[in-house]
Amino acid sequence: MATRQAIKFQSKSFTIYRDRSGMAATDRQLSVLKQNWSAVEYNGFLSKGTRRKIMNMLNCWAECIYCYNQTEPDYEKKRDRRLRFLTLTLPERQSITDNEIKRRILMPFIQELKSLFHVEHYFWRAEAQQNGNIHFHLIVDKYLNKEKVNYIWDNHCYNGGQLNLAPIWQENYHSASTRIEAIQGNEAVAGYVTKYVVKDDGGRKIFGRIWGCSDKLRNIAVPSIVFTNEVAEEVTRIEQVGKYDIHKTDLYIIHKIDLLRDKRVTDSWLSTELMAFYIDQYYYLYNLNILDRWKMEKG
Repeated sequence: MATRQAIKFQSKSFTIYRDRSGMAATDRQLSVLKQNWSAVEYNGFLSKGTRRKIMNMLNCWAECIYCYNQTEPDYEKKRDRRLRFLTLTLPERQSITDNEIKRRILMPFIQELKSLFHVEHYFWRAEAQQNGNIHFHLIVDKYLNKEKVNYIWDNHCYNGGQLNLAPIWQENYHSASTRIEAIQGNEAVAGYVTKYVVKDDGGRKIFGRIWGCSDKLRNIAVPSIVFTNEVAEEVTRIEQVGKYDIHKTDLYIIHKIDLLRDKRVTDSWLSTELMAFYIDQYYYLYNLNILDRWKMEKG
């Protein structure tokens, strides 16, 4: 077997990268680097590299929660710690700049979600609607009361000068400016990310930041390990458990199988390592200590 550098895990696959250390960069790679070095002017759109980074980050976040919930015996805790997807639109025609809307409406709104619903981590993406208004996709990690969130967003829009009449709170408050959906599973996360978060529909340029997230969320990473002989033997064993897609190129080999959920391979020590990695990341994200983990594992 040829020497390989590392194996990286994703939600529905794992990839083995060949070792290319000591090899000279191709003309095409040098051309891409040159373009990146010269791209000093921000163009208001997501680059391919940024899209890939966002997708990896959000999928890793979802997997952390999935793995924690697999070991957490308390149903209410598992129910509470799930991802929610929000779409936030302006109730009236945009009359201030994109940056002002983010500063005067979006960020105060997120701060209120953190205070009222104890949201700990979040991700937002800005894009333009067909009517030219900026709008936002927001992912948070807590249960949200739909009526209260509708009211809070409208109230911040009013305070930011984007709604003429102040909203009046009442039970069953409804507003078309806010949509909330529960994200059921990591597969759904991938769907939302592809459809809403990293798409580029050719709309107008967004001025200022296009996306943002909580600080710790930015630091989580896609799990990877060094591709040793022991790992190679385990990968060979996994290849023999049943037929699944394997895609090979000169640079990498993609195994399209879910190590965390596919029942054929959940007994693999790679699955165990992967589960432990995500739980460690969960504890990092949510500031849980060793005693908390011991209690959870004891049930």
